[in-house]
Amino acid sequence: MPVITYAALITHLTTILPDVDATALTAMVAALPIDPSALYHDCSPEPTHAELLRFLDHLGMAAEKSNHEREAHSFYALLLQIHDQSHTRDDALIISVLIRLGKILERQPNFAAAQPMYERLIKAQSHIDGGYSHAIKRSIATLGWTHQMLGNYVIAQALYTHALMLCERLDGSMHYDTAMALINLAAALGRQGLYAEAIPCFERALAIRTHLLGEHHIQTINTMGNLAVTYASDGRPVMAAALLERVDALKKEALARIHADSAPAAEVNHATSES
Repeated sequence: MPVITYAALITHLTTILPDVDATALTAMVAALPIDPSALYHDCSPEPTHAELLRFLDHLGMAAEKSNHEREAHSFYALLLQIHDQSHTRDDALIISVLIRLGKILERQPNFAAAQPMYERLIKAQSHIDGGYSHAIKRSIATLGWTHQMLGNYVIAQALYTHALMLCERLDGSMHYDTAMALINLAAALGRQGLYAEAIPCFERALAIRTHLLGEHHIQTINTMGNLAVTYASDGRPVMAAALLERVDALKKEALARIHADSAPAAEVNHATSES
């Protein structure tokens, strides 16, 4: 089967996108552990739009793998541009790219740029499954967190409320993800000073985590601590103090268990050295 080089594919890309600088694109590829003169085996000599999308996706993943996030960002942006200009639709590919691109933007951090990526992601996912899926549930929560990082707490609250509804519908009221959705919602409410509204969310999350993980689990203890701080912020010092006392006791018990678990090993080593 005929094959084509990376350099030739770059030429095709600059033909489709005249505003793209071929020299800059070549330099981005050269920054990767890829020889531009090497043969790329997933495209025909006259590549289709779909093949070029796969090529850019390949370059983006190669860039991420070699820690070249700037180049990965550029490849994914070109991929989206070509996809939007073509008459073909590949929701599965676009969903995958939007997730990766959103994470890159978060790490920069550039939450303002990540926001529209996650909004588009949710639309693409809704096109596939109608808006009720675990994937959309996660994407809505991620978009909520992005808005929270931007200080858009009211929008974050609305998105977390939607994510909670999906968790309860898809997973049930006593699921790990439901607890996490409640904690996210409580955090957004707390950021707005709505402590009285945040408290029931933390209380529900604590009940779920205690049931699923046990009282001594670190996540349960952390949730208990968050609830105690929220009690204090809402003007309930007695309840806050009692809960913080329980948090301290659980932490001390955890440290005691760690020391107890390490003691037998130390005794064995000591006995061995004496023999």
